[in-house]
Amino acid sequence: MNDKQRQSGFKTIYNYNDVKGFGNSAYVKFYNHDKLYSLPMHKHNFFEINIVLRGCGNHSLDDSTVPVKKGSFFVIPRGENHSYFSEHGIDVYHIILSEAFMTKYADPLRSFYGYNILFNIDPLIRNASKYNIFAEMSEQTEKAVRSLTDILETLPHFPESICIRTVLCIIELLCNEIMRFVSHPEEQETPWISQMALSIDYIKHNFNRKINFHELAAKYGFSYSAYFNHFKKLLAVSPAAYQSECRIDNAVKMLQNGADVTNAALESGYYDSSHFIHALRSARGITPKDIKALRQSSDANNASASLR
Repeated sequence: MNDKQRQSGFKTIYNYNDVKGFGNSAYVKFYNHDKLYSLPMHKHNFFEINIVLRGCGNHSLDDSTVPVKKGSFFVIPRGENHSYFSEHGIDVYHIILSEAFMTKYADPLRSFYGYNILFNIDPLIRNASKYNIFAEMSEQTEKAVRSLTDILETLPHFPESICIRTVLCIIELLCNEIMRFVSHPEEQETPWISQMALSIDYIKHNFNRKINFHELAAKYGFSYSAYFNHFKKLLAVSPAAYQSECRIDNAVKMLQNGADVTNAALESGYYDSSHFIHALRSARGITPKDIKALRQSSDANNASASLR
């Protein structure tokens, strides 16, 4: 980044417009502020990866403020109020990812080691408890990220497939980096949060299996009582309740995508369809028939719209 570019204050480095009508699916913005900078509280309807490449400041949520500095990176999900303040200047890359992008590239994204912690668990902990992981990049990762953003900036007319691959490479680097970060709790001020994040990630990936939470607590260095209390502090629910939410979420998504009730139930860890129907009604006050009706109504509306 040369001096002329730094003086601009704000720059769109790369903007990807999907040819099939998804709209602005992915773009990268660079913010450079050499003096006092304040971005008021705001929210948006896309995912935003924040990467601090120079300076320091504070990142605030509704009722908490966390210092960020060179090397900090984190994801802001849709609908989360947040703001920035820097007294001495800060450079931030923002990778903007629409829901369409997240859907279209769901398979490669979910294959990245650490994706769930970066995009789901850290924001989940932040929203429920106002604790933050806010990992920091190693020098090696920072150099790699800078190199990839330079590619997006200096080669804007490359084929979209190359540009999208570059964005995915940046995301994969950050996913790997957050896993490196949480896997070394001894280097952190609040190591128990990283240990809890790893345990939550384990539940998320094994929600459809029987989990012994006493053994899981011991695996991550906690007594069961300490683990239970930490879990409630972070997510405001018990480990078993979180697993139940994961099961219901998965079954509902399967139904929305056209799966039958029995398969959705069994794939999500329920004994049978009756077990799932009871859990769904207790948790959300609806039945699989309600989900099917909503899906059919949505399909009919989409078909009608396509004929106009």
